[in-house]
Amino acid sequence: MSGAPIDVLKRIPLFAELDDDELERVARLFKERRFSEGETIIQQGSGAAAFFVIDSGDATVFVDGKERRVLKPGERQQ
Repeated sequence: MSGAPIDVLKRIPLFAELDDDELERVARLFKERRFSEGETIIQQGSGAAAFFVIDSGDATVFVDGKERRVLKPGERQQ
């Protein structure tokens, strides 16, 4: 699947001030991906640049092998 659901992007503060046309353009830049429980999404030190939006479920953040926090839909990692 490609693109992100507009209703999901509207709930993200970063995109809150965009109008519908702007949101549609941003949505086309996303690729929807689904991950299995326990699957690694991105690994520290991999050098990858990505932007992830959690629509459902949660993601555990590990730094130097230690659990730091669990991200839920709508939350952001700082």
